[in-house]
Amino acid sequence: LAGTAATSGFADLTGTSAKFNVPTGVALLNSEAELLVADSQNHVVRRVVLGPKDVSTYAGSIAQVSGFIDGPTPNARFNTPHGIATTAADVAFVTEVGNHAVRKILADKSVVTIAGTGGEGSSDGDGVRAQFRSPRGIALDGAGYLLVAEFVNKQIRMISPAGRVTTALGGFT
Repeated sequence: LAGTAATSGFADLTGTSAKFNVPTGVALLNSEAELLVADSQNHVVRRVVLGPKDVSTYAGSIAQVSGFIDGPTPNARFNTPHGIATTAADVAFVTEVGNHAVRKILADKSVVTIAGTGGEGSSDGDGVRAQFRSPRGIALDGAGYLLVAEFVNKQIRMISPAGRVTTALGGFT
């Protein structure tokens, strides 16, 4: 579909001419007309338009430079985005291994941190007061709750629609 096997890099091009660097998460956007890709080592979220297979940077700035900055996509920065879940309203939720956070990309492509302090840990709480350690997988249920798989803490965390983070399963060992 997009990218070249066994070739890493960064290139917003078409089909196999495009380059990714450790893509880790994918989610459908726009009723299956576009695909979002967590381009982990380029520290950005990429978009693949499925018909022509055009690849472009969807959110994040300055590929291959990590950071932890919210705001419009030209200014926003990610650190090792990993998992992606999307809504029917074109909102995307992204887990970040390097920032130990969960970020939200709104339909206008502005980025907002919804959970995590940026420092690693394991504490429940309201949104940006909660702490994560290497969140990876993410899924959205029908009631608007996010389920987040934490690699290091070996637990599943839940983020309510109001932003409250709780430990649903597992625990630090």
